[in-house]
Amino acid sequence: QYIFSKLRAKSVGEKLEIAIEMDDDVYRGSINLDTLKVRNHKTHSNKIEIDEDTGILMRYPSFIENAELENISDEKEIEDKAFELVMKCVEKIYDKDKIYTSIDFSPEELKEWINDLPHGSIEKFRTFFDTMPYVSETVKLKSKDGNEKEYTIGAISDFFI
Repeated sequence: QYIFSKLRAKSVGEKLEIAIEMDDDVYRGSINLDTLKVRNHKTHSNKIEIDEDTGILMRYPSFIENAELENISDEKEIEDKAFELVMKCVEKIYDKDKIYTSIDFSPEELKEWINDLPHGSIEKFRTFFDTMPYVSETVKLKSKDGNEKEYTIGAISDFFI
């Protein structure tokens, strides 16, 4: 997100004009893309511990992988795509004897391995994605009648509106 906001700032300008329809009115405002900062969760780690001997090192999803999830509204499709994303983001798996890369496994083997993990491990994947570094900014918007609302931008698509 940060990189794309900086690219947008350099290609079309650092000022992003925003117009959002809320409560049957249009609210407008702007944000300076040069002032955006990456926000980090203090507890975030790309290492997921399964047990004391086994763990996973995750990579961050690409822009395209993130964008694919943003535009889905069907619950079943979201669940399927999210699982695919987890599989794509597994970079390494380690145990007390060896480190394996994800390419050491076929997609079917990796899927089966992930499905066989204890239930609590699946929640750790969610935590990884929920606490990834992100760009977010709250901007004050005004309607033509002078009413004010706050709007938080943060999705990649927000930087291209």
